[in-house]
Amino acid sequence: MKPLSLRIAEHVIRTANPKSHLANRAVVFIHKQEIQEAIQRGHSLLSIWTVLRDEGVVDFGYQAFSRHVRNGLHLPDRFASAGNQPLSNH
Repeated sequence: MKPLSLRIAEHVIRTANPKSHLANRAVVFIHKQEIQEAIQRGHSLLSIWTVLRDEGVVDFGYQAFSRHVRNGLHLPDRFASAGNQPLSNH
């Protein structure tokens, strides 16, 4: 049986307004593993979002995507700033 969190995310996608923040967050949750792997391999959030958008996986904007990713995944420090820029030591 699938984990409860995954079943909830799938339920939200089936039943919620597709443009709602809940549906957007559920899409990010369902693809959490592959997003984390891409980040660990050095890909930017923008490049990840671009590919997922072009593939039809996400149909919401980059700002919402990056907010859901930052709030829902444990990211390296370089993704901590809102602009997705590496943090400076200065």
